[in-house]
This record gives sequence, C-alpha cells and structure tokens, in this order.
Amino acid sequence: MDIVGNYAMIRNPMGLKLALNDYLTQLTQEPLLAAPQENLSELIKLLPPEHVGFLNHQKSWKQAVRTALSPLLEDYSVEKNYIDQIIHLTESNGPYMVIGSGVMLAHAAPRDGVNNLGATFFLLDKPLPVMTNQKMVHVIIGLAPIDYEKHLSFISDLMTQLQQKDWLTNLYHLNNKRDLFRYLYKDN
Repeated sequence: MDIVGNYAMIRNPMGLKLALNDYLTQLTQEPLLAAPQENLSELIKLLPPEHVGFLNHQKSWKQAVRTALSPLLEDYSVEKNYIDQIIHLTESNGPYMVIGSGVMLAHAAPRDGVNNLGATFFLLDKPLPVMTNQKMVHVIIGLAPIDYEKHLSFISDLMTQLQQKDWLTNLYHLNNKRDLFRYLYKDN
C-alpha cells in the first residue's frame, strides 16, 4: 500500500487493500470464477468476491446490517446515511425486509444515498433476531439500487435461487468463502 501510495492517490485504501488481497490470493490458488463473465446472471454480476462472505460474532441485527453493507460504503456505492436509513426503516416498519426463511434483503430508496448499483451477500455464523425476536435472519443481502428498475434483474435472479428446493438449506451448511462463492456461481 505504501509503495502504491507513493505513485498514486488512493481514494479508497480499504477497498484497494481488499482487492489486492483477493488478487494475491488468486495467484496462489485456483480462480474463484470458472464461468466467463458475460454469461453470468445479474445476481452474480453484482457480487464481486469482496462483497461475499461470512459475518462472525455479530452482537445484533443492526451491527450485522452495518457490517454486511460496509463493502458498498468502502467502494463508494452508498453513503453512510443509506445504511442508517435501512436500520431506521426496519425499526419504524418492522422486519419487512426479512423476506422469509432467514433472508434479509437490506435496502432503502435510491435517494437515500446510493451512488452506484451494487449488492453484498453475507451469511451469519448464527441466526440473529430482528426486532424483539419477531424474525430470525441467517443471511443478509445488501442491495443498493440506483433507480427503480435496474436492480429488478438482480431481484429476479435472487428469487429464482431462493425458490429452488433445498437451495437455502444447502447454503446454510457452507462454512468458508470459497465454498460460498462456488455455490453462488454454480449454474451461472
């Protein structure tokens, strides 16, 4: 990082660090992606490696939402107030973003601080209650829509996966990023 900083202005040090880490990891291991990029579903196109992973030791659903959406904040896809608005909406309206079977689609309106279309996908090591144990969440999918249409293909692909028999059950048994990434990319 220091060497790069001597020759270029780094606007997003954490994002660069993550990207370099993923790049160097790929040099020493088999590539995460086997499919050509142009054939990928919209679900996968919005989920680069640094936007996929596991959340361990989260103390609350609020902390988990903040952590799950942090890659979008780090790459400037969203502003901090976007994440704050997701939490506010959930507190005001109840856990309506938990769309079933432990999946939370964390999102707000484009006007709430979205700069670029983006998404994240994080599994929690243990389910957390959202709003006084009303609903439990096991996976948080962060969505940053730039308008009211461009993200619909992502939602469609996500719903297709969620409706497949045993897809969530198998997902919840994964325990490392490489397996999670392969699972999300299979059939794409």
